Amino acid sequence: AHRGNVNALAFADDGTTLVSGGDDGELCVWDLSNLIDQRELTAVVRRKVHDGDILCLAVGAGDHLVASGGTGGEIHVSKLAGLEPVGTLQGHTDWVRALDFAPDGKTLASGSHDATIRRWDLETMTETGQLLGHDMFGLCLDHHPSKPQLVSGGKDRSVRFWNLETGAAGQVVSDALNDWIRCVRFSADGNRLIVSGDDPRVIVLERQTGGYE
Repeated sequence: AHRGNVNALAFADDGTTLVSGGDDGELCVWDLSNLIDQRELTAVVRRKVHDGDILCLAVGAGDHLVASGGTGGEIHVSKLAGLEPVGTLQGHTDWVRALDFAPDGKTLASGSHDATIRRWDLETMTETGQLLGHDMFGLCLDHHPSKPQLVSGGKDRSVRFWNLETGAAGQVVSDALNDWIRCVRFSADGNRLIVSGDDPRVIVLERQTGGYE
């Protein structure tokens, strides 16, 4: 078990492998294939990755890589198998609060308390660009399942869409909720966007000709 709060969870594509991260700076990999027969799980692999708290993590398509971010501002990339280190992505100047792999698993987006969204090439382990627009820090990200588009939400209560081919800002839904936005998620077909946060409501935006409403 983790020593302290568990702040982030992510399933691998196989649906039976779970990765967790928490205040102890450790990543743990859990095998849920025999969950019905077990009341308490033992981590298959665990490794101390961060000096500070882990606040977010993501597993890439194909179950090859795990990215984790936290209070140190850096992003650690590890192999899912064995949690062997691959590299560290540095550039954010404050806590990293959101991570999301592109569908191809080769690029990563990150959101931080420094109010920037950064994009990373995982083959070269380099930053490829910044998306600027949120007035306050971003808390959640999601890539469109079939288009070069990213959506973000955060403390400023706005939902923002980004064209990843040009890096340009697109549609902005201001005051989508009455409080911090903590989760944005496209439906599997990309035609709907689910938004939730500290507001007690969950809203659904439908794709229309001019954007999502």
